[in-house]
Amino acid sequence: MALKSAQELSKLITAIGRIGKKIDEQIQVAAIQAIGYSIIHGDIRFGQQLFDNMPSGARRQALVTYLEKFGQFVWMSTEKKFNFYKRDDIEFDEEFLAGRKWYDEKKENIVSDIDVQAMVDKLIKRIESAIEKGGINVKNAALLDEIKLASAAYNSQFIEDVVVEDDSVTEDDVAILRMAA
Repeated sequence: MALKSAQELSKLITAIGRIGKKIDEQIQVAAIQAIGYSIIHGDIRFGQQLFDNMPSGARRQALVTYLEKFGQFVWMSTEKKFNFYKRDDIEFDEEFLAGRKWYDEKKENIVSDIDVQAMVDKLIKRIESAIEKGGINVKNAALLDEIKLASAAYNSQFIEDVVVEDDSVTEDDVAILRMAA
């Protein structure tokens, strides 16, 4: 393929923008109708059909979230399909849905626990891996050393707390655990 002229490329990009907007509008119409069918008739096939026919590269997760949030859909990630999910807290409001664009929806990250130790360990591992590969300059190396020391001290305290509760653990076991931490 030959390189297009600047004018031809500009026209192509402008056309892609127009077509993309039109596709987003049509997906919006289809999504609203699919939600209506799920609420009024308990029929989720149109939501599934829409998802299955989304263009590659489209914001599929946004569509999943939109259908789940406003319709009677639940996404089964292992099967990569929707199931019907009966909800009594929603009703079909086409005007409201028209004001909520499908592509603006984002899946909420529901986190009940944050394992700071696991996050710190992962960070340390990534930094050490990058250092081993070479070619990088570690700024604030002293901070990295302090983080490692704090992590080791925390792990050591955690080990002692566990050992106090378990009298079957020997002093040799504690020494081995401390060396591993």
